[in-house]
Amino acid sequence: GLYGPNDAKYCGTMGTNQQHITATAPDCVPCNKSRCPFIEEQSHTYAPCMVNIRPEEIQKALNKMLAQIDTTI
Repeated sequence: GLYGPNDAKYCGTMGTNQQHITATAPDCVPCNKSRCPFIEEQSHTYAPCMVNIRPEEIQKALNKMLAQIDTTI
Protein backbone atom coordinates (compact mmCIF):
# COMPACT_ATOMS: atom_id res chain seq x y z
CA GLY A 1 0.00 0.00 0.00
CA LEU A 2 1.00 3.60 -0.55
CA TYR A 3 0.69 5.83 2.48
CA GLY A 4 1.07 9.59 2.42
CA PRO A 5 -1.33 11.25 4.83
CA ASN A 6 -2.12 8.04 6.71
CA ASP A 7 -0.01 5.97 9.05
CA ALA A 8 0.33 2.39 7.81
CA LYS A 9 0.51 1.18 11.42
CA TYR A 10 -3.13 2.15 11.88
CA CYS A 11 -4.73 1.77 8.46
CA GLY A 12 -2.31 -0.38 6.49
CA THR A 13 -2.94 -3.70 4.84
CA MET A 14 -2.50 -6.76 7.01
CA GLY A 15 -1.36 -10.29 6.41
CA THR A 16 1.64 -11.89 4.82
CA ASN A 17 3.42 -10.53 1.77
CA GLN A 18 2.43 -6.93 2.40
CA GLN A 19 4.57 -3.96 1.50
CA HIS A 20 3.99 -0.53 3.04
CA ILE A 21 5.50 2.40 1.20
CA THR A 22 5.24 5.48 3.35
CA ALA A 23 5.94 9.07 2.40
CA THR A 24 8.71 10.72 4.41
CA ALA A 25 8.13 14.31 3.30
CA PRO A 26 6.86 16.97 3.84
CA ASP A 27 7.04 17.45 7.60
CA CYS A 28 3.27 17.04 8.03
CA VAL A 29 3.40 13.30 7.20
CA PRO A 30 1.39 11.55 8.54
CA CYS A 31 -1.32 14.16 9.04
CA ASN A 32 -4.26 11.69 8.94
CA LYS A 33 -6.43 14.29 7.22
CA SER A 34 -8.97 13.32 4.59
CA ARG A 35 -8.31 16.53 2.64
CA CYS A 36 -4.87 18.01 2.06
CA PRO A 37 -4.52 21.66 3.09
CA PHE A 38 -1.69 22.07 0.54
CA ILE A 39 -4.10 21.24 -2.26
CA GLU A 40 -6.83 23.52 -0.96
CA GLU A 41 -4.68 26.47 0.15
CA GLN A 42 -1.91 26.48 -2.42
CA SER A 43 -3.69 25.15 -5.51
CA HIS A 44 -1.57 22.01 -5.77
CA THR A 45 -2.95 19.26 -7.99
CA TYR A 46 -1.64 16.40 -5.86
CA ALA A 47 -0.83 16.02 -2.19
CA PRO A 48 2.92 16.67 -1.74
CA CYS A 49 3.31 13.58 0.42
CA MET A 50 2.04 11.30 -2.35
CA VAL A 51 4.18 13.02 -4.97
CA ASN A 52 7.24 12.38 -2.79
CA ILE A 53 6.78 8.61 -3.07
CA ARG A 54 9.18 7.86 -5.88
CA PRO A 55 8.45 5.31 -8.62
CA GLU A 56 11.77 3.64 -7.75
CA GLU A 57 10.47 2.91 -4.23
CA ILE A 58 7.36 1.27 -5.67
CA GLN A 59 9.40 -0.77 -8.14
CA LYS A 60 11.74 -1.95 -5.38
CA ALA A 61 8.80 -3.11 -3.24
CA LEU A 62 7.18 -4.82 -6.22
CA ASN A 63 10.41 -6.62 -7.09
CA LYS A 64 10.70 -7.80 -3.47
CA MET A 65 7.17 -9.21 -3.58
CA LEU A 66 7.68 -10.88 -6.95
CA ALA A 67 10.91 -12.50 -5.72
CA GLN A 68 8.93 -14.17 -2.93
CA ILE A 69 6.47 -15.86 -5.31
CA ASP A 70 7.00 -19.59 -5.60
CA THR A 71 7.29 -20.24 -9.34
CA THR A 72 7.66 -24.01 -8.95
CA ILE A 73 3.91 -24.59 -8.71
